[in-house]
Amino acid sequence: MKIKDRSKNSTQAKAKQTAAGKAANLYLMLMLGIFPLFYRNNYINMMESKWLFFMVTTLIAFVAVTALWIAGIMKNKPAGFPKLYAPDIALLVFGAGVLVSWFGTISIDYFKEAWDGSQGKMAGVFLYLILILAYFIVSRFAGFNKVILHVYLWANFLVFSLAILNHFMVDPLGMYKNLMPDQYWMFCSTMGNINVLSGYLCVFVPVTIACFIQAKSSDETLLFGSVMTVSFMGVVAANADAGILGVAAGFLFLMWFSFESMEKLARFFTALALFFGSSLIIGSMDDSFADTVKEPLETVPAFVSKSIFNRIALAVFVVLAVCCFRFAKRKWDETVLKKMRNLFFGVIGAVAAAAILAFIYFSAVNTTTDLGRWDTYLRFSDLWGSSRGFTWRRTLMMYFDNYTPFQKIFGFGPDLMIVPYHTYFHEAIMEKMGAYLADAHSETLQHLGSLGIVGMVSYHAFELAAQVRFVKNKKADAFVIAISAGVVGYMMQGLFCSPQTISTPSLFLMAGLGEALIRQES
Repeated sequence: MKIKDRSKNSTQAKAKQTAAGKAANLYLMLMLGIFPLFYRNNYINMMESKWLFFMVTTLIAFVAVTALWIAGIMKNKPAGFPKLYAPDIALLVFGAGVLVSWFGTISIDYFKEAWDGSQGKMAGVFLYLILILAYFIVSRFAGFNKVILHVYLWANFLVFSLAILNHFMVDPLGMYKNLMPDQYWMFCSTMGNINVLSGYLCVFVPVTIACFIQAKSSDETLLFGSVMTVSFMGVVAANADAGILGVAAGFLFLMWFSFESMEKLARFFTALALFFGSSLIIGSMDDSFADTVKEPLETVPAFVSKSIFNRIALAVFVVLAVCCFRFAKRKWDETVLKKMRNLFFGVIGAVAAAAILAFIYFSAVNTTTDLGRWDTYLRFSDLWGSSRGFTWRRTLMMYFDNYTPFQKIFGFGPDLMIVPYHTYFHEAIMEKMGAYLADAHSETLQHLGSLGIVGMVSYHAFELAAQVRFVKNKKADAFVIAISAGVVGYMMQGLFCSPQTISTPSLFLMAGLGEALIRQES
């Protein structure tokens, strides 16, 4: 994949060569290369450790970049900050909504707790402000080059290699020594909780897929293909449903753009074949070492790695890849490729519609038929989605029945969901879960409950506006479409997981990088 040369003699390129640009690049390299691997005290305080690294690094970068930017202006060098686009505006509205929500907590005496998120997952006002700072540092000043790309790839090669080893209870870093055996299943690699790792991999894995599809040389193909395949194995080894769904969303997104040429389509089907092939390897090893794995693969990870579906999908995509490579040298009319694309997506749409209808039928009409292990997928109940149905129902109930008009607009307060949950549903929560409930297990509902309709809408408006801008400007740089795929993956898993200090920064960093590449070209 060819990353455009930023050293050419253009005004914007010169701006990126300033001291401010170099400082922003260093910040980006630290966050993409060191942050995923950073930890202290193993899993004991992983969330706090990652947050400390992110916060300190971002604040130092902000001070350095701002000072160097002002110094550059004083020396009459190009600065290039101000113009705002739709993602920027949506993010500023989101930030304003967070602050209003925070001030609203004064009346309920949770002002300090809302600032630092001490009642939840540290996703309070301070985290959101740092996320916004990170986005603007990267989007206004950072450049991108192969050095940063390689740092990103190899750091995460280690992250996913550790995830694979950890699944089979190989612990080279001694991460599990402070845990009880019944806690092993919850943690993986250097990212902590498996759901947090899922949020992170849903950004990284689609990025590697896009890089593999767009590779321009055999060396790049080998590099991206190797890292991509290891990351596929890590996705399955993480044993979290949200990770599989996020990667699937990335695949679907990239499929649309792969129909631009037969060669890209061949690489796309090759990536899918590698996904199911590597999943088969992990699934087979999971069976072979059933006595030593920390937790056997189950539900969606088991389905994509052990079922007959895996074998069929692997065979189909191998055949499709071979056929596409065979015909890649022919000249294909764009209308033919578009018809093929419409056919594929027509089939996918029909399958998706059938799944939705089945879900509605078993949730609202036929609520008694035993669906076996698929009951928690095809029938919405308190058990649905690892008890997400229970949490989601209570979130909506208290929002519509118990919130004041102000709280409906601006929420109960940043990362304060534990308070209304246990004010209105304490007995039911303790009976169901046996522990305190601190978040909604969905970014959409978490923002609705904690930041209100303003926070929820502006947050998703930022994500969607960034996506629209990336797709419209995908020719600015080959890496823009890779970033766009990563954002899609994050958005999908975000439907089932809450924002926190470990994987959420990757969304803002990638969105900022996509904006930076577009601005550099324009």
